[in-house]
Amino acid sequence: MSAQEDYPSEEVPIWYCTIGTCDPRGSLFNYRPSLGANAAFAAIFGIFLVLGPIYAWRFRTYNYNILIWVGCLGEVAGYVGRILGYNNPWNMDYFLLQICALTISPTLLAAGIYVTLSKVVTVFGPDLSRIQPKTYTWLFLCLDLISLILQGTGGGMAATAGKEQENNDTGNWIMIAGLIFQVVTLTFFIAMCSEFAWKVKKNGRTGVLHNGKQGKKLKIFLVSLAVATLFILIRCIFRIAELWDGWSGKIMSNQTDFIVFEGVMVAIAAFLLTVVNPGWGIGDGEKWGGIKWSRSGEKNVESSSTSGNSTA
Repeated sequence: MSAQEDYPSEEVPIWYCTIGTCDPRGSLFNYRPSLGANAAFAAIFGIFLVLGPIYAWRFRTYNYNILIWVGCLGEVAGYVGRILGYNNPWNMDYFLLQICALTISPTLLAAGIYVTLSKVVTVFGPDLSRIQPKTYTWLFLCLDLISLILQGTGGGMAATAGKEQENNDTGNWIMIAGLIFQVVTLTFFIAMCSEFAWKVKKNGRTGVLHNGKQGKKLKIFLVSLAVATLFILIRCIFRIAELWDGWSGKIMSNQTDFIVFEGVMVAIAAFLLTVVNPGWGIGDGEKWGGIKWSRSGEKNVESSSTSGNSTA
């Protein structure tokens, strides 16, 4: 069926548009959102919402899991907006809900990644790090907060402009600035992780990775963390290109690209960050046998006098 045959030739005001009277390609979404794909993503992130508190309680990683949980909650909200848009892709509220929630939420997932670095540095040796382990957490969380504020402010301004039928360029560019800042932060994070990994290898600290069953868990955790970081970075670059092209541009009009570079990328990252928990991968003092590193790089093994899980 062609658009010419299905829809009236005369222009219909957007507030009167329905699926039966207007072509969805002229809607706010630029297409009719896929009900199946968006429902699937909402369900997937909903599962992560259920699993998050379980893992947080099991491994005592409350701070970490709160960040991941809130990020997944935002993803669910965004996909609910897209599901509602299936029947009415001209509704401004549905459109703004999905674009704001899905743009901002991965920032919280990135924050979860950042808080794990201090724990990894502690395992391999703080003496190899440029800064104290806890400084990593505060540094990257502050940078992530700046990104979150920019994206939130831009989204709010765009939403207000959209409802009042005004130009939303200012809000859009502020959102882009927030995404660019997030890409810079992620790149800086990857650079610092890479430098630390190089020092670990250079100083012969990789033996920790061969420390029995827990060493294997640590390998899996580090690989999953790297994959999650890479996927969130790719997704951020895609969203920059999408918003830069405009809300009615070619990229935002391609639903397949959105599903792959937004939905799939973030879903895989959220899965890895939820299931491959740092409390499982890094373990606690008792499981590691009290491994400590001296300034000379020699490994000292002490029996742990206390028990308890990670509080990342």
